[in-house]
Amino acid sequence: MAKKSVKPQDDDMLLRELREYGIKSGPITDSTRELYLKKLAAVIDSMNLDVKIKKEQEEQRLIEQMNNENRMLGSETVRTFENSDPFKITPIQHYGPPPKKRLHHGLIKRRIPVVRNRESNPEPPNMKSGWNAITTGMLAVVVIVFAVFIYMLLYRVNNDT
Repeated sequence: MAKKSVKPQDDDMLLRELREYGIKSGPITDSTRELYLKKLAAVIDSMNLDVKIKKEQEEQRLIEQMNNENRMLGSETVRTFENSDPFKITPIQHYGPPPKKRLHHGLIKRRIPVVRNRESNPEPPNMKSGWNAITTGMLAVVVIVFAVFIYMLLYRVNNDT
C-alpha cells in the first residue's frame, strides 16, 4: 500500500478519498475542509500503523520459524545402545510439587493441648463467704443491741405514763 498524500487538490478528490476510507462526510466547504483533512490524516496514520504492526508480526513469525528449523537441523542425532542396557528399568519420575520437609533438631510446631484437672470430687464451696458467714460473736452483738433497744423502749413507755 503506497502512502497517499493527505492534501487532495480539490473538494471532489477529498470526497472520493473520504468515501474510500469509509468516513461519513457531508458537503465540503471552507469551514469543514480542515475537519475532513484531519479525519483523513488520522485514518491514514492508523492504517499505516496497522500495516507496520502487521509487518512486524510477520517478521517475528518468520524469525521464530527459522529458529525452530535451525534447532531441528542441529538436533538430529542417532541413538545408540552401546553405553547402556536397553532393557534397564528406570524409575518413574513424578513432576509434582516437592514433598514437604520436616523440621529437624527437635523444633515443636504443633500445639500441646492443655489438660485440665477433671476430678470426680470437686472442691467444697467456700463457707466463709456471703451471708452464710454469721459467727457467734456477730450474733451476740445483734442480740445485745436488740435487748438494749427493747429496754429503752419499755423504759420510755413507763416514764411517759
